[in-house]
Formats: sequence, C-alpha cells, structure tokens
Amino acid sequence: MNFFITFIITIFFSNFAFSNSLFDTNFYEISFNSNNIEDDKLKKIRNIKYKSIKTIFNNILEPSDFKDFEKKVNEDLINTFIKNIIIEDEKIINNNYSSQVKINYSKSKIITYLRSKNIGYVEFHPVNFLTIIYEKNNLEKKLFSKNNSYYNYLINNKNNLYYLPLLDINDRFIMSYDDIENLNLNKIRKFLSKYSKTEAILIISSNLKNENQYTLYFYHNNNFEQINKYNFINKSYEILFDNVESDVVNFWKSKNLIQNDTFNNINCDVPYFNLLELKYIKSKLSNISIIKQIKLNNISFSINNYNIDYYGTKKTLPILFQMNGLDIKIFNNKCKILLK
Repeated sequence: MNFFITFIITIFFSNFAFSNSLFDTNFYEISFNSNNIEDDKLKKIRNIKYKSIKTIFNNILEPSDFKDFEKKVNEDLINTFIKNIIIEDEKIINNNYSSQVKINYSKSKIITYLRSKNIGYVEFHPVNFLTIIYEKNNLEKKLFSKNNSYYNYLINNKNNLYYLPLLDINDRFIMSYDDIENLNLNKIRKFLSKYSKTEAILIISSNLKNENQYTLYFYHNNNFEQINKYNFINKSYEILFDNVESDVVNFWKSKNLIQNDTFNNINCDVPYFNLLELKYIKSKLSNISIIKQIKLNNISFSINNYNIDYYGTKKTLPILFQMNGLDIKIFNNKCKILLK
C-alpha cells in the first residue's frame, strides 16, 4: 500500500513545472534620449514596476481576482512588495541613456498581502498534459496520425503544456473517432494509463463552411469538462494554442488555488544524519509558504516528530516540498520528510 501512494505522488510531480518561480522577474531594457535623464529614468522604472508586478499577479491569480488587483494597484502598494532594484549595463552618452533593470519582489510579502485579503493563489503552473487532438472536415478525419496538422505544429513548436502521444498503432487501437465524439470515459482512462497520466487536454477541430471551429475539453477527476469554444475564419495555430494554453492554465488555477481562509494539519517524522542536516531541513521547511506553523512533538535519536499546520490541501504539499529541495512521503495523515 505504501508503494502505491508513493507511486501516485511521483506521477503527480510530472504534471508541474518547478524550474522558474512565478514570483521571479526578468530584466527590462531601458533606452531613451532626454535632456532630463534622471527624471525620465525614474519614469521608466515606475513603468517597469507596474508591468512586472502585474505579470506576477496575473500568473498567480485567477482572472477575476487579477482584474480586481489591477483596479487597486498603485505605486505605494507596489513599493511594499519590492525587495531590491538591480540596474546593469548603465550607459549615459550625451543625452542617450540605456540600461537593464530588474525589480525583485518579496514572495513572502506578496503572500502575506494575499492572505490579508483572503485571495487564493498558485505557486506554479502545470506542464505535460497529455494532449488529444481530433481533426475532422467534410472529407476526412485525423486522430492519432502524423498527418494531423495540429500535432505537426506542436512537434515543431515545443510548449511545455502539451505532452504529445506517440501517434502509433497502439494509440489508434485504444481510442477511435467514435470514442472521441462520444467522450468515452473508459477508453480515455485506458489511453491515459498507457502514458501514466491522470489528466488530459482534448481539442476537437471541425472545418465547416470555411470556418474553423474548436471545442476544448479538460479531462480530470475521471470526467470531461468543456472549457471553451473558438471560431476562427482563418486557421492560425499560434492563436489557437495561445488561447488553449491561457484557458487550460486558468481552468487549472480555479481547481488548484491555495486558499488562505482555512488550514489543515499533518504529523511528520523528520529523520536526520546530524544536527547540521536537521537545521538545513528546518530552514527549507521555513521557505514553504503554505506552512503556517511547525510544532515539535518528540525528539529521539536521529529522528524528530512534528505537527505541521498548512494552508491549502494535502495534494499541494509534495509539489511545494519538491520545489524547496525536500521529499515528502504521505501515508494518510502521516508523513516522512527527507532531503532530495
């Protein structure tokens, strides 16, 4: 039984991106000609403040909450989140100014603000959703075929959201056109089982009277849920998949928000080799934003036991622990925390 739980958690990891934090920002290039360089430089940096903080909040909030934030945001509020401002490659030649500017924000201050407003958020975006694309028109149907133009586009334009099937004879044996049109749940489960996935994107494309129509579904919790429909006069793969990515990520956010109004508890053993390793593990735990409180229950040789209060649900724990260099193995309401 323990092996099964650990296996499920490993599969769950494969659907999320850990590499870049949603709270990180990029360098912005500033370049202008002016008779008042210092004032214009400050104006440019002010614009970068708004642009960069909106990028962060757009990434971590649902669309409705982000719109509310946009209405309320001002420079004073932004300044409360700023950790530091980095200016590199600064050059002033006559009246010409150029530089690279990066504004770093405090993740803990942003989350504290969201908790004070009782706003749910996410800390990561999903990746590698198994993607099923059914293409049909008046003359032909294409499913798991290398002649499917949408698969060809994704093969040549890599995107971490989409995990593509092998498009082999076994794929075509497991699922047929009729299975897709009837949203056959038994067949989709078998298909996902082949790729060790639990969630999938389904796009049904139809070409009718020179109009391209698309229906977007998301499969999760053993069921299909329709997310959106699109109608385009001209076939544009880039526009289509930009829309799909935005809608899928926002749908996923709505189902996986870290809520700030309630918290849960789990009891965990923390094995350690020496006190230095224990101190390091505890420092990593303190960086996990959803942890509200850690209480020591018991000390024994090379293993301590803690009660951990945390915001959100249990399924977010493995992801955030992984992001912070820790491994958590969960058994009902007990767990073991190890260094990766």
